[in-house]
This record gives sequence, C-alpha cells and structure tokens, in this order.
Amino acid sequence: MGKVILVGSGPGDASLITVKGLEQIRDCDVIVYDRLIAEELLSFAKPGTRFTYVGKDPAGHALKQEEINRILTEYAKQYETVVRLKGGDAFVFGRGGEEAQALHAQQIPVEVIPGVTSAIAVPELAGIPVTHRGVSRSFHVIAGHCREDGELREAPFDLYAKLDGTLIFLMGMANLDTIAGQLILHGKSKQTPAAVISDGASERTRAVRGTLSDIAARAKEEKLTAPAVIVIGETADFSLVASHQANQLSVGLTGTADTNKKARHTIECAGGGAIDLTELKTVKLPGYHILTEEIGRIAEYDWVLFAGKQSVAYFFEAFMERGLDIRSLYRLRFAAIGEGTGKALRMHGVYADFMPEHADRVSFLREFAQTCCAKKILFPAAVRSYHALMGALAESKIPHTAIPVYDVRGIRGACFDQADRLDKIAFFSGSGVEEFFSLIRESEMQIKPYCKMYCMGNSALHALKDLTESAVWQENRKTWDVIAAGEATVACLADCILS
Repeated sequence: MGKVILVGSGPGDASLITVKGLEQIRDCDVIVYDRLIAEELLSFAKPGTRFTYVGKDPAGHALKQEEINRILTEYAKQYETVVRLKGGDAFVFGRGGEEAQALHAQQIPVEVIPGVTSAIAVPELAGIPVTHRGVSRSFHVIAGHCREDGELREAPFDLYAKLDGTLIFLMGMANLDTIAGQLILHGKSKQTPAAVISDGASERTRAVRGTLSDIAARAKEEKLTAPAVIVIGETADFSLVASHQANQLSVGLTGTADTNKKARHTIECAGGGAIDLTELKTVKLPGYHILTEEIGRIAEYDWVLFAGKQSVAYFFEAFMERGLDIRSLYRLRFAAIGEGTGKALRMHGVYADFMPEHADRVSFLREFAQTCCAKKILFPAAVRSYHALMGALAESKIPHTAIPVYDVRGIRGACFDQADRLDKIAFFSGSGVEEFFSLIRESEMQIKPYCKMYCMGNSALHALKDLTESAVWQENRKTWDVIAAGEATVACLADCILS
C-alpha cells in the first residue's frame, strides 16, 4: 500500500511552488493533476512517472469527484507514492478535504503539503494587500459560485455586505455582475473599490480596477476571463508593485518554448514584461530516416553543416539510433550557423570547426565555400533551410547530401488572443515570422499600426521584410517599425527591446 500526497502547486507561476512540494514531484511514481497547475512542473518528474489529468475545463469536469477519488485509491494500491497536484492550496476550494476523507475511508495514508493560495497571492502580485493597517483588519475568502450549477441562488449576501475588511471571491467570474449587484442591494456602497485579476501569477495576468457600480462592466469591456480573483474593499484601490510585476503587456514572443522562456526571463529580470503569442514545435519528416541511413555511411563524409540547433539534436539522435561509437566521428569536421547552433553542438562534446562571421544562411554558405575545402558534406536541415539553401549549395559545386529532416509548426500560445493589443513583438527566426502571421491570417486579427517588430538575426529580418512588402498586406501594416538586434542572440534581442 502506497500513500497519496496532496500538493498545492501555488497560484500559477511554477516558481511559486514550495520546496517540499517540488521534492515530492521529483520523487513520486504518479502525478494526478488539475487544469490550473503550471504544466512546467510536470517536467521535473523523474523518467517513467505516470501522469493522469483529471482537471476541469470551461465546459465542465473532465471527471466527477467520485471518479477522481477512485483513481487515487487504485493508484495508491499499485504505486508507492502518488502526488495529487492541485492549483493553489489543496484545502482552499480545492476539494482536497473530500479526497483526503475518501482515502482515509480506504485506510490509505495521506500527507498534505500546503500551497500558496491564489486568494492572497494573486491580489498581492497585482499590488493589492488583503490586509493593511488602518484600512483592512481582516479578509474573507468566499466561493463565487455554488458547487451544483455555478449559480448563486442562496448565497448569504446580506451577511457578506456587512463584513468589514476585504472580500475575496474565487471562481466567481461568471457571476461578477450578480456579486456586485447583490452586495449593493444589501447595503454595500456603490463606491466601494473593487478589482478583478484574471489569470493571476502568470504571463497572461490582466487586472481591472473600479467600484462595485462599474467593475462588472469594466471587466467585460476588457474581456477578462476565468480563472479570476475578485477583490472588494478599500485595499482594492492599492497598487503597490511596479507595473511590470502586475504584468502589464509589453512584448509578445514567438519562438520555441525554450526560447520564449529564456527571453521572458531576461526581459522580466530587467524590469520588462513578456507573454507567449506563439510556440514553435518541430515535426520529424521522412527525411529523418534517410539521415539515419546516411549516418551509417558517415565515414564517406568530410563535413556536417548545421543551420539550426534542432538539426544538431536530430543528427545525434539518429547517430545514437545507429548504435555508433562517438569516436567514429574523429575525422569529421563540423560547421554551425550562429552561436546558438554552436552551443547545441558543444552540448554533445563537439566544437564547431567553422562558424560564419554573420549568423545567417546566405553568409553561412558563402563564407564556408570561400574558406573550406570540402570534398563531401552532409547537411541535415529544416525544410525552410533546405529550400532556401539548395540553390546556393548547387552554385558552390561542393558535393553534398542535403536532407530535409524536420519542419517547424506554430501553435497558438497562451496569450495569442492578445496579439492585436501589443506595441512590441519579438521574432527569433524566419519560420517564427511565417508561422505567427499564418495564425494571424487564420484568426483575421489586425496587428496595431506602428507596432515595433524586433528580429533576432537576418532570417527573421528577411522574412518580415518580404511579408511587409507583400501586396497581401494592407497599407497600414507597412507602418510597422522593424528593428534588428545587433547580434543573433536572445540576450542581445532582449537588450534591444528594453533599450
């Protein structure tokens, strides 16, 4: 018989989980998790950990509570340690108490690791203290909907309206108009300060302030959505943090998950704000199997060219699939475009023998052809690099085998629907430009005139230039201000944005 550990994951930001909670995620055998956790936390689990999603989406519960209780019971009988990962704190409107009762009834040991509740943390991150000397001596956390159908038919608003201190409503976004109206009806002043913070403790956070009389209209005008924390009371007027900590929108990111994370961290540490508009994902193509076959004949090649760090990853993945010894590469030389690609190569214990002075595909091949005497080269590439460089490779008259190994696809990021509100957007690659604007076209969105477009490297710059010159785009889009970073690095791009 194993045990179940109820772990509160905190209000949204993965870094706000407790040290003890993170330790249990790293050591457990199973994680049963909800919708509102930061999925980044799952990446800390050890290989082989079983994941089961039991969360709630806007349309309703994925599973009924009784079914979740049954799953926890069965896992505890099969595994040594089961983590039940819940948003916020497990015992604050998280139904953790019900789960603990069900497990105790089956004589299954239960441990609880508290989490930072959104009721306090989300207002705090928006600069709103739930208590403040001389203003609010207490706070009251209230469910903003009833368990059965989400409505508030019999909530005791006559009692709520008489409470001193700060009122905090969770899970009440759909009933905001009712909450404000009922409090006024039962005696709360229409001028009582109120605030709504949507998607708290995340890069998507937005906050609206007003009074009981207009907060519902303001939240609707700003299109705030659940999950949200509603704060009512004098402290709702406070704004005690810098605007970037309250996540005022500043720059949208369009790279891979890792690139976006790195850029966001750099920008936020320097006092800015950043959100994910799109996320690029790589998709293996049939060319990957051709690459695997060619690696079996690696002794016939003199050079391997890499035009991106993902090409490096796929090359060594295929190399390992062949079961070859790394020493078989001893006579091979490597060329890499850009510092990022070079760094990816070094992660495999190999240093690039050649890197171009300018990190773009055109300079890459031109300088390579001028400085290197290559008898035969292997070129695993993304589809876009493959098509872009085939002509230049042919002109170089260097014997080569170019293989389209993967493609890059863009998916909507967590904040894609805010793209038309931004004044700054960052692009890290030509494929990032193409995929972002493909999604913009599909959504029939309009990027703001005079939006600043920041480019990391010539690939993104050329793709954006081709786009803005296309007759497909309306005239006002030619007013975008396109800015290129001095060097093709995330750090340099972030400095360019912040300056």
